[in-house]
Amino acid sequence: MRSGLIIIWLCLPILFIAWHYGPGQDYSTRDATYIAIADAEAAAAEKNWQAAFEKYGEALAALPKDADKDRWDIRRLQADAHIQSGKLLEGTNELEALLTDMKTEGASEAQLNEVRKDVGKAYYHSAWLMRLEGASKEEWMPEILQSRQQFRHIAERSEKKEDQENLEAAIKLQEIGLADLKGLALPKDCPCNCENLSQRKREQRKSKGKGKGEGKGKKEGKDDARDKVKKQNQGEAAQMVSSGSGS
Repeated sequence: MRSGLIIIWLCLPILFIAWHYGPGQDYSTRDATYIAIADAEAAAAEKNWQAAFEKYGEALAALPKDADKDRWDIRRLQADAHIQSGKLLEGTNELEALLTDMKTEGASEAQLNEVRKDVGKAYYHSAWLMRLEGASKEEWMPEILQSRQQFRHIAERSEKKEDQENLEAAIKLQEIGLADLKGLALPKDCPCNCENLSQRKREQRKSKGKGKGEGKGKKEGKDDARDKVKKQNQGEAAQMVSSGSGS
């Protein structure tokens, strides 16, 4: 009996090492993820959006590779924190990239629609702020068309009043006069600290224009796939114009 206990005692370090480098690693990784998420949520509650953005990044870095659903959720939260920190352009790009990745990774239509709604709101807020900054119609119109496209996709497949109202709000923003727009309060959750958004949008479009035609013959990667989806979305949005601004 005593010799059996000694053998068990001697085996404990080996069992602990096996657990630590096996299942224990997964538990440790998830603990680090949960701690980072808790820190991010605490920072967001205090409206310390930059800290929240960084903590969500730490959560993503610690997350197991096979946790796709959790990764999508954290990326959504991180993009929103980026937007609320004043980086509306960057946050919108992150949401667009997330939507593209989720499509290729087998997300459900309901999961995709949640991100589409975020994308629609991001473009809606961009159009609103750009108009207040004095951007030309040619500059802010693509933003509102992208917003309408996302909201229309959801509204056509939903009976929720909120989804219909989002589409109606985008149409109204396209039609309302600037003087009337200036008399309205900013939408809920619209970041009010996005300085020089119109100029940054101009620079982004100019940069994309310069990149056209470069890299021919290269193997298509994830970024190329994202560009294709964006071009397809822009084409669909442009077609909405033919239906009339009041459609």
